[in-house]
Amino acid sequence: MVAGLLELGSVVLDIDHNTFTARFLNSSMQVHDTFQLVKGTDCPAVPATGCAAAPKGKIVIKNGSDAGKDKWIWKWKDAAINAGALGDPTDQTDLAVCVCVYCVYDVGGLLVGGSILHGAPEWKSNGSGFLYRDAAVSRHGIQKIKLKLADSILVKAKGAGSGVTPLSVTFPVTAQLVNLDSGACWNSVFTTAKKNETDKVVALLP
Repeated sequence: MVAGLLELGSVVLDIDHNTFTARFLNSSMQVHDTFQLVKGTDCPAVPATGCAAAPKGKIVIKNGSDAGKDKWIWKWKDAAINAGALGDPTDQTDLAVCVCVYCVYDVGGLLVGGSILHGAPEWKSNGSGFLYRDAAVSRHGIQKIKLKLADSILVKAKGAGSGVTPLSVTFPVTAQLVNLDSGACWNSVFTTAKKNETDKVVALLP
């Protein structure tokens, strides 16, 4: 705590998504000290390294004159996802705030992406893995994340919140899903483009 107080009291801990708040209450129930820890919710400035790759993948980024129609899609296919490394985005335990991040980079830095907080109500567990759906696209424009532990990752984003900037881009382009708590990550590195124009970028693996 910021202050050292010679009085009886209690520390009350509150967790709200990515914000941890501690308050010192004295015996008269007065708050005499408070601090907060906020876990970052943005993509790192550079891609993570040592990520698990898949033999197949696809990235599509579209940018039009109407930002509401902007979109991007990433597919990672034909490789298994380690369930222990991924964790469980539907749950919160103890004081841990697990964040899964989807980010797309070119050699100039971050293109699009952002964090989906561990425990967000849009996450659901199903028989094959985890599914995130948000019709309101309230977090970084991300509409859908489908994680099939057996073989695939699918991420879709749309609208002005998706952060699509003017195209084209500079290859290679890296798309990745990262567990910021464990450092585990899964990525696709696209070295060449099938299409790289001012309104649309498409790249494939292999």
